[in-house]
Amino acid sequence: NDHTVQIQYNEMTSQWILIEKQYNVPTTLTTRRSDDVRIMLAFPQGEETSVQQPIFAYLPLRSYGFRFIVQANFAVPSSREAIDCESDWNQWIITVLPDLFVKAFEYLGEDLFHFLPLPGEVVYPFSGAARKILSRMKQTQCIRLPSGKYVRPTSVVYHPHCSAFISSERLYDALEKYW
Repeated sequence: NDHTVQIQYNEMTSQWILIEKQYNVPTTLTTRRSDDVRIMLAFPQGEETSVQQPIFAYLPLRSYGFRFIVQANFAVPSSREAIDCESDWNQWIITVLPDLFVKAFEYLGEDLFHFLPLPGEVVYPFSGAARKILSRMKQTQCIRLPSGKYVRPTSVVYHPHCSAFISSERLYDALEKYW
């Protein structure tokens, strides 16, 4: 897979799935930095999926609660400890993160669920992006039915005895829901 990277540090090796996209910067912001910007998300594979990861502006800053790495050309203060939360440039970068996260489903499939930001887990200024990620995933066909078909999470219900009295197809015909 051309999206997989291995990192070796001391005696340890870890694997990461990298998802990146080049974005055109809105004209209101182009004079501040550049005409386009590359944003990358890196998802650890294996044991590290529950560890909060730092945000990167080429070098690691601090963690804001995501369990995946966000790398972008963020504006940072001279201390390089965090991003500049008031920067229009950073606010714009944060608004495109949900789209890139949803794109990651193409490469990670259901493994992406390990990285969904839970309510209260991600802090300002990324908390709005975390809520938008959840909202966008609810509208994405990302739940696989036993038939292999993918549907939106809002189209699925679960009841331990549901299959005993109604088929998934009949449930869909009646309520537009699957089990």
